[in-house]
Amino acid sequence: MQTTIAHAEAIDVLNRYVTFLDERKFDAWLDLFTEDCYYTMILHEDYVKDNNMVAIGEDRARLSGRIEVGQNVERWRTTHLLTAVMTEPSDTGVRLSANFAVIRKSAITVWGRYTIELVAVGSELKIRTATAILNNEILTDIQYLPV
Repeated sequence: MQTTIAHAEAIDVLNRYVTFLDERKFDAWLDLFTEDCYYTMILHEDYVKDNNMVAIGEDRARLSGRIEVGQNVERWRTTHLLTAVMTEPSDTGVRLSANFAVIRKSAITVWGRYTIELVAVGSELKIRTATAILNNEILTDIQYLPV
């Protein structure tokens, strides 16, 4: 995969990632992931300390269950904002990172940086791992849905 193509495709995956969450298209969002994916949401302090104090740490099956329950509990619309999107080749595909902020209930509720590992599955890039590193000092609301 050429670097320019991989960069454009990686950014497309990220744009679909946030758009599907904002439009509450959770099945389409989950389809962006590989079968053996892992999703993590962790506070920055815990990420830096490399400990396992994650807010969410789930494989695809558990993530699907979280979405099934969460979409009925968490009804607020969201808007994701992205900046500083970067990609680089990795041994297995493409590493993607981006700053993010999520607006919910008329305020920014979570913000931080995504780190995402993309791999080629057939002719498309899929998310193998996605980590949302939250810059929040604490989570003030229960996070039923991924960010």
